[in-house]
Parts: sequence; structure tokens; C-alpha cells
Amino acid sequence: MINALNQEHLKHPKFPIRGKDFLYAVLIALISAVFIDYLASSILGAILCIILGICIIWISFRNFRKAIDLFLFVVLLSPVFPRKLIDLRASAEEVVFNSFTAFNVFGISIVIWVIVGLLLVALAKSKFSFPRSHHILVRVFKFKITLIACMYIATFIGLFLGQELILKEFISDHRFFVMLIGGIFVSAFYVKDDVEDVEIKLTKLLLIVALSIGIRSIFFFLKDRAVGELNIDFSSLPFFMFPVAFAALQTYKNSINLVLVVIVFFLGAFSIGRLEFVLGIFLGFLFIAQNIIKRDVLKSLRIIVVLGVIAIIAAVSIYSNKRVLDFIIFKASTTVELFADEGAISKSPKVRLDEMKSIFMEESENLLPLIIGKGFGSSYAFQYDAGSFDLDESDYSERELKSGRFYRPHTFIAYTFLKGGVLYFAFYMYLLFSMWLASWRQQSGSFGDSFMSNFGLYYTVFAINMYWQGQQVFMFGFFLLLILLRNPKSIKMAEHNECL
Repeated sequence: MINALNQEHLKHPKFPIRGKDFLYAVLIALISAVFIDYLASSILGAILCIILGICIIWISFRNFRKAIDLFLFVVLLSPVFPRKLIDLRASAEEVVFNSFTAFNVFGISIVIWVIVGLLLVALAKSKFSFPRSHHILVRVFKFKITLIACMYIATFIGLFLGQELILKEFISDHRFFVMLIGGIFVSAFYVKDDVEDVEIKLTKLLLIVALSIGIRSIFFFLKDRAVGELNIDFSSLPFFMFPVAFAALQTYKNSINLVLVVIVFFLGAFSIGRLEFVLGIFLGFLFIAQNIIKRDVLKSLRIIVVLGVIAIIAAVSIYSNKRVLDFIIFKASTTVELFADEGAISKSPKVRLDEMKSIFMEESENLLPLIIGKGFGSSYAFQYDAGSFDLDESDYSERELKSGRFYRPHTFIAYTFLKGGVLYFAFYMYLLFSMWLASWRQQSGSFGDSFMSNFGLYYTVFAINMYWQGQQVFMFGFFLLLILLRNPKSIKMAEHNECL
């Protein structure tokens, strides 16, 4: 009887958010909202970011897990851009936004400095000893070192052929690899040999952070309505909020707390970006398909109910804000034009398409660049349909516009093919597939649903475009190792390697 009850709890665990957690989330939401709208635009915001960074590193020497918990709280609650960015782009006013993910020290975001510091602390305290995750680290390192070596070869070939090398861009292109291995190593020391206990605590942390972001979005909406500002952006985090919302619905059994919190999650995932909207819809279909396969019709039905409530709330809110309504109509119309036979493609998707076509045209002229790319610090010029649209500083830097050479494409496909060719693209997809496959296998196992495995499955979809922000690459590496360590097959392999 006890075993039957335990099995039932594993398959349908209770939602861990309780009464006091709502109070914590409200306080966190209020503090972060005040920081974003007021403190981040002043020197005080910069000072607080520096103090936070120093505190996280200092705490990591004494209690590494607490330091990482604090770091995840701060990073996930800190937007990269101010909520008034659209207005500021149209004016000559200088954008000042000193959030933890936006404030720079010597030209590098403070969040990157802290990640490097946490990596060094993890390596020093562990003495490079990660027994359970050793085989996973070795596998990733082999792929990574091979790719980096090929990219350096491509870089030297480019220098030999007379290509200009900008030191800043050369260093910047290493960011993906440094942040990835930083996330993996930090995760390995964070977990150590206690995957189950860490997962329980981390799940609670992620749910409270997500709840805080959702409540903060509600605060922002009410505050904008009260003062008449009508901002379009609510500092949401779709790449995090959508996976958390669907993972919560997939993992926990029905309760009032679950339904209320998930509705807040979806409100906190609202974004004006078309990609986020499309991926959110895709996750909805993935959720329904997954439960049809599992023959769990009730879960498929409750997502329809929850999304129906969200749609009504969103419709009323958008309709009451004419500016948001007009902006969404504009976005929708340009999206339709993208697929229309006679319609001209709007600037945003056209820039991305022309980037990919130009890069492929340059690299397809020779086989070697197509395989190993053009290396660190490499650039491209618009060769396909050049001059059909005007580029400005909302797309590229002033130096890029003047030189006609561009360093940072807008999509992961264009970026990986430019820098490392087919090899870089294959490595990128291998990482994504590893997380997705491990999450899927854990869901298909006999030990029931787990929030982290469900989160990993949905998070993989949003991680496809992670390359452009260092903190996102770090978090991907962090969650990747945690989920791989949950895989029973991975653990058995690790134990086998230890015996050897």
C-alpha cells in the first residue's frame, strides 16, 4: 500500500508553491520592478549591480550553492533592455540602463565577470574533480576543442589572405564557449553527488522566480495604466516563462494554486516579439501532443482552459491599450506579408534572410570555409539583394555600417555557419539534441514526471537562439548538465567509469 502511494506521488506530485511563497514572490516582484523602472536608470543602479556581483562571488567561497541560487535569482529577474527602449530608439536620448545583465565594466557585462568568477571558484574548490559528470564533461570537451581548433585554423587562413581582424570581435566570439563550459562546470560543482536534493530545491527556486516575474508584469501593467505611460514592454522572460509554465502543467496534479500560478506564468511570458509568440504556440501543441501520446486527455484539456482564460485577459488588456493594439496589428500584418505571394517582406525578417544568403554565398565559393567557417572575429558583407533596404543602428553598430562588414548575424544558423561552418552548426545542434533526448527519455521512464525533465524538454525549444547573450548560454550549460545527470543511463555510465 505504501509503495502504491509513493508511486502515485511520483507520477502526480503536489504543486510546491504554498501561501508564504506568494508573499515572497510579491515582495521580490515589487523590489525588482522599482529597480527596473527607477534605480537602473541612475548611477545607484550601477553601484548596486557591482555590490551584488561582489556579494555573489564572496558567498561562493563560503557556500557555493547559496551563491548560485542568488545568482539565478538576480540574473532571471534582470532584463537586458529598459521598458522604454522602443521610445528611446526613436530619439537622440542616450540609453542608460544599469541592470545586472546590461551594466558593463571595462566593456564587458558584469554578469559575464561574475560567471567567470564563479567558474574559477568552482574549479579551485573542486580541484577539477567531478566524478559523476566526468564522462559528460569529457565528451563535450572533445567536441568543443576540435571545433575551436578548426576555427583557429580558419582565423589564421583569413589573416593570411589579408582579412582584417578586430580584436574586440575576436574576443567576443569566444564568449559562447567560455559561457557554455562555465555553465557546465558550475552545474557540476553545484550538484556534486546530490542530484535529487538539488533538483527539489532548484525547482522551488525556479517556480518562485517565475511567479515573481509574472506578478511583476501585472505590476507594470497597472502602474502604466495609472500614470498613463502605456509601455509596450513588461520586462518579461519568454524563453524562461513558457517552459516553466508548461513544465508545471505537465508535472503537477490539479489544484487551485497550480491553476492560479500558471495563469500568472503565462501573463509573465507576454512579449511583443514574433519569435517568442510562435515558439510559445509551438510549445502548446507540443504539450498537447505529448499528453495524447501518454493518453492523458485531462492534461490536454486543462491547457485549453488555462490558455482560454489567458486569451480573455490578454484580449481585454490589449484592447484597452491602443498603443499595444496598434503595435500588434503592425507586427501581424508584416508577418502576413512575409508569406504573401505579392507582398514585400518587412525589414526585420528580410535582414535575417539576406544575412543567411550572403554568408552562404561567401562560404560556398570554397569547400573549407563551408566546413570550418571563417573563424573567430570573422565578418560578412551583404551580397544578396544588396541595397534593397536601409540599415541603421537598431540593426548594427555605427562602425559596421561605415565599413560595410558585419560581425554578428541575427540568427544562430547564420552565426554558426559564419564563424565555424558546418562543424559549429553541428555542435550547436548536438547540444540541443542532447538536452531534448535526455528530457524525453526521463519522461518516458517508469519513475513518473519530474519538473526538471519537463522543463528541459520545453526549454530546449527556446534555447535554439541562445548564442547572442552570455548569461543564456551559461544557463543552458547549467541546465544541460543537471538534466543529463538525471538520466539513469548517464548515471550508470558514470558509475561504470568510476569502477574502471
